[in-house]
Amino acid sequence: MTSSCSSPRRLNNATLARVVTLSFEKEDIRVVSVADGREAVKLIDLDPPDVILAEIGTAHVDGYGVATHVKSSPSLRHIPVLLLSGAFEPIDEVKARATGCDGILVKPFDPRNLVQRVKALLAAKDDCGKRAFRRTQ
Repeated sequence: MTSSCSSPRRLNNATLARVVTLSFEKEDIRVVSVADGREAVKLIDLDPPDVILAEIGTAHVDGYGVATHVKSSPSLRHIPVLLLSGAFEPIDEVKARATGCDGILVKPFDPRNLVQRVKALLAAKDDCGKRAFRRTQ
């Protein structure tokens, strides 16, 4: 992977952060976790990552809000955002699409699927064409 892939990814749940960190430890991808969506937005503005994993059900600013913030900012909109949702957590797909996010991944997920999705988002990051919105379980 290129050196740009070693910059941080953003997460905000301690257990999920650990699972994701372990999933990426052999991938030369560093994971940075935050306490909530409000902290995520601040950190994204200060040090934009290569890709963002945002949980839909976070405190203060939910994943939809994080995605909306990123995709409505001219300086950030190029960053792929993957929303993460619990298996029994309601997903508002219309709202998710309206945020401009690049897809939804439903927990529990296979860590290999997560790694594959993130790599695909990174590979497509510089494409000028519109990425397909996908929901994956």
